[in-house]
Amino acid sequence: MKRREFTKLLSTAGLGIAAPWSLQTASAAESYDGPFYISLASVLLNILISIFYFKSLGFIIIPIATTISSWFNSIVLFIFLKKNSFFNFNFLFITRFLR
Repeated sequence: MKRREFTKLLSTAGLGIAAPWSLQTASAAESYDGPFYISLASVLLNILISIFYFKSLGFIIIPIATTISSWFNSIVLFIFLKKNSFFNFNFLFITRFLR
């Protein structure tokens, strides 16, 4: 994708407009299916927990299930990023974060 086409794509995305030509030309250099399947598993976990415990706990299980599935999603995505060397943890981050 050329720079001008990419700029047009960003400008239409910023306006909330999906241009048909942008959907055909925008593509990733590699396939990144891992995060999609991790997020899908997180959504399924949320649904299963909500359905399984709804009769015994009522509506309170919905935010609990969302919290559990969100933590699952975060931890598994972090492991995926570390395993594929997409993320290098820096201890400078901790010192700046704790300030």
